[in-house]
Amino acid sequence: KGEPYAYRLKCRAPSFFHTGLLQELLVGTYIADVVTIIGTTNIVFGEVDR
Repeated sequence: KGEPYAYRLKCRAPSFFHTGLLQELLVGTYIADVVTIIGTTNIVFGEVDR
């Protein structure tokens, strides 16, 4: 259409929302299982830091 400004797009990383899910997933689990659960959810903590 020839507009002078680019279309705005907001992209959210899924890892931020996955860390919020951990609060519900980790209820009643052992501390030793926390590492395994975080590893299986494939969270990239660099994305969460943004």
